[in-house]
Formats: sequence, C-alpha cells, structure tokens
Amino acid sequence: TELRLTLADQQFLAPYARVVRYGTDEIVQYAGMVPTAMTFIVAGSVRLTVTDADGTVLPFATLNEGSFIGVTALTRQPNLAGAYA
Repeated sequence: TELRLTLADQQFLAPYARVVRYGTDEIVQYAGMVPTAMTFIVAGSVRLTVTDADGTVLPFATLNEGSFIGVTALTRQPNLAGAYA
C-alpha cells in the first residue's frame, strides 16, 4: 500500500521542509559527509555513485520519485555514496 500524508500532516510539516531544485549532474550529496537532513525526491532522479581506488566515479544505482537519501542524518554517520541529480 502507498503511504500518503493527510492535509493536516502536510500543513504541520511545511515549516520544516523546503523545495530544492538541482541541475543535471549537480551534486546533491557528497560521499564521506554526514548529511544535515534527509532529501526526498519529488521529481526527476538521483544517481548514486562510489569512487574506486584509482579515483574513478562509478554509478551503481538510480533513485526516482518517492525515494530518499540522507538517512544517515538520523544516525550521524557519513554517506557511503555520492548522489548526483
């Protein structure tokens, strides 16, 4: 089943949320950094990447609308992956 926020829930959360737009290939999240917030994808997609031993950036997953990144903001741990719009 799909989880939807009620209008009352949306209104309660609105002061704590902001809409941020990213351009193609713009960095959304840096690997190795502790995020300060979670990011929810409401349109478009985000490419997750890792960097190998010789510095080559390798894509390994694509997240789409309804997905989120930055869950380590809750645990205060660094991101393992980079994320690009």
